[in-house]
Amino acid sequence: ETSGSTASTQPAVQGGTLVYGTYGETPTYDPLMTFDAPTVGTPNYAIYDTLMRLEDGKPVPYLAQSMETTDDGTTWVMTLREGVEFHGGEPFDAAAVVFNIERHIEGPSRSAAQVAAIESVEATGPLEVTFTLATPWAAFPAIFTVTPGFIASPTAIERFGEDYGRNPVGAGPFKVDSLIPDDRTVLVRNENYWQPGLPLLDSLIFRPIPDHQV
Repeated sequence: ETSGSTASTQPAVQGGTLVYGTYGETPTYDPLMTFDAPTVGTPNYAIYDTLMRLEDGKPVPYLAQSMETTDDGTTWVMTLREGVEFHGGEPFDAAAVVFNIERHIEGPSRSAAQVAAIESVEATGPLEVTFTLATPWAAFPAIFTVTPGFIASPTAIERFGEDYGRNPVGAGPFKVDSLIPDDRTVLVRNENYWQPGLPLLDSLIFRPIPDHQV
């Protein structure tokens, strides 16, 4: 450790709870109508993960294993990681991704502008999704680092219907334990998370604190 450094030299350990204050209640956890705003939208990243994520300002695969264009940027092929499951145990596959993207396209969706360029989305294999765009778009993978990259369980959406936004099921590191409106959202560790050994925390508690003085 260099002089003046405040970095911890202690190894990471398993366990613990993080309480995270937000400036308001997260109104819905349905990717169709969710907010991507800082703090209010933060729980979604814990529940779902994203298909892509930003590294050094560039989109790289995350729940996806790869994403490549086969021509001038009009056709994109996404390959998903093998063995990923939703919190309910259903497979995280190409059909689930297509189901979610088509929900955004059919709308109404807060991500309508981001998916507007998609002419078609098709499961071309169990873990392969092919996107056809209206025009070439080199930055297309970046839309999957935010809300369109949150993939919800089709089984849960069909089960809960209009109430899905308060009963979210994703494939992220944490799953919902309880939702108490205007009080707290409690997430607990996903024991079947696709990244072995993670997450380290046992639970996350999101507390809305709309009063700035508090």
